[in-house]
Amino acid sequence: MPHTFLHLYPALEAACAESLVLTSTERARRNLILAYNAAQQQQGRRAWPTPQVRTLDGYLASLYARAREAKPSLPGVLSPEGEYQLFRETAPAGAEGLIVLARDAWNLAHQWAIPLTSGEFGASENGRVFQSWAERLERRLAMSGAVTKAQLAAIAPDAPEAAISCYAFERLPRAYSNWLEGQAEVRALPPATVSNDEAQRVSFSTRSEELAAVAQWARLTLEQNPEASIGVVVPDLAERQQAVLRHFTAELDPGLDQGTRGLIDIGSGTPLAAQPIWRVARDLLALVWLRLPAERLRSVLDSPYLPALRLPMTQSLGRDLPPELNLRTLARLVTLPAADTLLAGLPEGSGPTGGERWLARFRETLALAGWKGGGAGTVQYQAWQELERSLDALTPWLGERNESARSVLDGIDRYLATVTFAPERPAAPIQILGYLETTGLTFSHLWVTSLDDGRWPGLPSANPFLPSALRRRHNIPRSTPEQETDFARERLAGWRDSARFFRVSYARHAEEAELRPSPLIRQLPEEVPIDLHPERPHPAFLAGQPSLERLRDTHGERLPEGMHRGGTGRLRDQAGCPFKGYAVHRLALAEARKPHGLPDALDRGVLIHEALQRLYEQARSEGQDPAALGERQFGNAADQALSRHYARFPAAFRDRERRRLITILEAWNHLEESRDGVEMTGFELAVEGEFGTLGLRLKIDRLDRIGDALIVIDYKTGRVAHRLTRERLLDPQLPLYALTNPEIQGVLYAEVREDRPKLRGIAALNIDGASLDEPVAGSWSAQRNRWQEQVDELTNEIAEGLAIVDPADVGLCQRCHLQAFCRIGLEAQAPGSSEESEGSEGLEGSET
Repeated sequence: MPHTFLHLYPALEAACAESLVLTSTERARRNLILAYNAAQQQQGRRAWPTPQVRTLDGYLASLYARAREAKPSLPGVLSPEGEYQLFRETAPAGAEGLIVLARDAWNLAHQWAIPLTSGEFGASENGRVFQSWAERLERRLAMSGAVTKAQLAAIAPDAPEAAISCYAFERLPRAYSNWLEGQAEVRALPPATVSNDEAQRVSFSTRSEELAAVAQWARLTLEQNPEASIGVVVPDLAERQQAVLRHFTAELDPGLDQGTRGLIDIGSGTPLAAQPIWRVARDLLALVWLRLPAERLRSVLDSPYLPALRLPMTQSLGRDLPPELNLRTLARLVTLPAADTLLAGLPEGSGPTGGERWLARFRETLALAGWKGGGAGTVQYQAWQELERSLDALTPWLGERNESARSVLDGIDRYLATVTFAPERPAAPIQILGYLETTGLTFSHLWVTSLDDGRWPGLPSANPFLPSALRRRHNIPRSTPEQETDFARERLAGWRDSARFFRVSYARHAEEAELRPSPLIRQLPEEVPIDLHPERPHPAFLAGQPSLERLRDTHGERLPEGMHRGGTGRLRDQAGCPFKGYAVHRLALAEARKPHGLPDALDRGVLIHEALQRLYEQARSEGQDPAALGERQFGNAADQALSRHYARFPAAFRDRERRRLITILEAWNHLEESRDGVEMTGFELAVEGEFGTLGLRLKIDRLDRIGDALIVIDYKTGRVAHRLTRERLLDPQLPLYALTNPEIQGVLYAEVREDRPKLRGIAALNIDGASLDEPVAGSWSAQRNRWQEQVDELTNEIAEGLAIVDPADVGLCQRCHLQAFCRIGLEAQAPGSSEESEGSEGLEGSET
């Protein structure tokens, strides 16, 4: 007879025989049916009506499905895959990582009957973001004639059954209680209780020792009483599932050959995306369609889940592989028999295409590598089956919107992270459960672990998309520390009433921290610590050299599709070091400007820009050539600039700055006098340009016309060692200007200094007074094409989220405020790394 974890008292048995019984969890439903059937057998019955026991969610879904069969015009219920994709498509820019939180907020709002139009959402920025997101969702649902599962409680029809019994419900969300209140006859059945011995608490030095003791206790208890129903609660089971399995396997299957003999059933589950059989599949897809860090190659080529790709000896890969590579590169470096098959079988084209087509390509790649779950073992075979089902269900929802391979693969990965995978195991006498999985169950023996003061009561599980005032008004539980503490007290009382033998435990140490028992269990008598048996050799704990895997995480989040605004600094930072570009412009880690009393280099640069603009705008409006300008015009321009930017400084200081500024203007104007045929056509011109997925707002200091050509001039207040013709475009400002208008035939830096002012740059024509470098391949059009390629490369890196720590030269690191973050400065300061990088002096001048 299978073990049952539920005490069937008379009223509960009668309810199963006479009415529909609703439970809050699938585990409680399953055990109630087992207990009822076992009771009928014990009473000598050979046949009996199947009890009508359903979960509340499952029952509402079945009611609505029947109503829709009778009336097909009713909205359809979205599948989990369709719901996820709908949230993804309506997410604000950059918010794909918040889909799980948004779905939870959506579910809570409907379960607790919170109007999504409530003005209380406006109490926080998060609330306003979610409300706008929810409005888009509602519009899309209405257009497609669909609803989500969370909405069923509000729209499900009444039950046809005359009587409904609700077993072991804790506090019901408002939408569910509203539905139950509308039914003809509903009665509540409390959870089963058993008489118990005095509860005990015990402590262990570490959490590992605690798990070892629990596993040993469960084995000994079962040996002494084969009919025992043993429960072990691990509150953070989802995160510690592998550690729990190791300890119980060591106790129950010493030879590692019987699979714990069906003695344990472990609850919770882990995300499908975390399963080894998917991780290796994802790495293979990255190798074929994107790039894969070399450190992860061995796990792909050694994997039993990819038999067609497997290499006999991956040691032949060597140690001189590039940091990242794709399959075509790998096939050129090593002999890989399966590479030809994979490459030949790939569909043509790797550019953006519809998500559904990308998924078809991915699955074809996996099929060619032999990814079919064969040889995966029972658990991973079940994971493969669930993956196949999820990918089948996701396919029609991916749509035809053009996306890159990385975008689609990341989206699939995020979705699989929301799918909980719990492999099927036979009914077992030892149940290992998470924090919320004991509702309605009873045990002969129950042990609850990890009840130290650092973990229990836990932190409130408040959703940030629901403002605190709104949560309080609608009485959403577990939203405040006080509510979480009350919930923990109720849970402790429920545990005590559900088992004859009840024990709690905690670890006294976690890493370097000392822990104490939770305040809620300190009143329990302390038991003498359990003596553990000596360590026994076991494959799960054998000492040996660990196989370490070095992961090189080179990419952050991909930039969402659509236009993104920014200036030339975004490309300049990316070119100098992708990590800095990502940190500054995606993580908002820009360097804070230090407070200062007197003007710094930036202030002085802004002042000179202003004075030059005033001087030549006034001259143009009055029709004056540079040769006609004198002390009066220089003084007026200086006064106007000082009045705007330096008014806060003392008069004596402004007088000294005025004299210096007039000297600089006079020196620069002397160079302008030597230039013939120049027409100044604009100053501080705002222009916009689209470069790949980036839309940039740019401001050109000055635009001249010489004949039919436009020439861009960018003022600098120091020396400029320009790098316009280098392999890596470290100074993208002038190239970006050149790419905004085909009439632009030259770009020049203006070095505005008191001594030897200069014009330097590249142009398609000779320019008086300018020092010009030779363009690439000797022509302006070739140079412009080269800049286009370099800008495309940088914008592609930004779109892909490239964030590798790879500075273009040491000089950039020496002046970077992120050294403590990336820690590359430690290497730069090491012996032998002190040489100066070529061209760093150009950064000493202030760019304004």
